Amino acid sequence: MCGYAGSNTTDYPLTNPIDSILDDSWEAHITKIHNSGSYIIFSTYWGKSISDEGRAITRDDEGNIYIAGC
Repeated sequence: MCGYAGSNTTDYPLTNPIDSILDDSWEAHITKIHNSGSYIIFSTYWGKSISDEGRAITRDDEGNIYIAGC
């Protein structure tokens, strides 16, 4: 799952994050939920010094994640 969070987001559930800092007015986020839907495997912000929005996500056969957005 991917999307974006605004700078006023204070309760986004980060779990094992790569990036835990909301840098700008909008930050992309990536969340992987266990197949059972019962818990989050990881959840992180993703982006840098400009506004970032996650719009689409996929992974390849090796488990690499690709996120597209603007």
